[in-house]
Amino acid sequence: MKKAIVLTLLGLLFVQGALQAQKTTTPIFYTDSELKSKVGFIEVRGAGLAGLRRLSTSPDGTIPSPENNLFGPGLNFGGGVFGAIALKGALHFGAGIETNRWGYLAKFNPVLTVEPLMYRGDYTSVPFRAGFISEVSENWNLEVWPSTAVHFLRRFQAGENDWTDQATQRFWSGGIQVQGSRAVGTSGRFVLGAVLDLGFAPLYDSPSRDEELPFRTGLTAGYRLSF
Repeated sequence: MKKAIVLTLLGLLFVQGALQAQKTTTPIFYTDSELKSKVGFIEVRGAGLAGLRRLSTSPDGTIPSPENNLFGPGLNFGGGVFGAIALKGALHFGAGIETNRWGYLAKFNPVLTVEPLMYRGDYTSVPFRAGFISEVSENWNLEVWPSTAVHFLRRFQAGENDWTDQATQRFWSGGIQVQGSRAVGTSGRFVLGAVLDLGFAPLYDSPSRDEELPFRTGLTAGYRLSF
């Protein structure tokens, strides 16, 4: 009788163990083709920059004398909407619409006793960027975006004077952005980085002045929504 009871208990324990094994969740693995990938994003961004100039040539074609062509930084800004699509691997390409200010502070030879003059122009810009996005960790990406943009003049001032008619009405620029982005939820990202823009034409054209090509450098920040 005792043997029968022992055998019965052992049988119950075996059945209970088998039932528990069946309830254990089996890990599920997905292939890359089964995962939903993001095809692109749209981003709202802004930038604060210091605008400067670099001298190209004097009106007679010679290299200008640096001591006669002083300059200082001007407060520049930019901002707008940018969208991009994923092409292959880490490569992305996109375009946007922005408002931008380009400008710098001109300081004249002290002998002339002329006060520094701020040159600044407001532009509607269309940027084009090709970017490489590399995943650093689960939440962080490192991004490099070579870019070019065309800028359409809205208004240009030299000090308090309106020079819109004398200014370059349209010009191209090129540059690069190096930035990091952090995931926020499943589709959002905060973006922060550094930017350098080089203008390919002077902001205004004067036959009596050295050719002054603008450039800007500063920080950019934005919020991105992937889809």
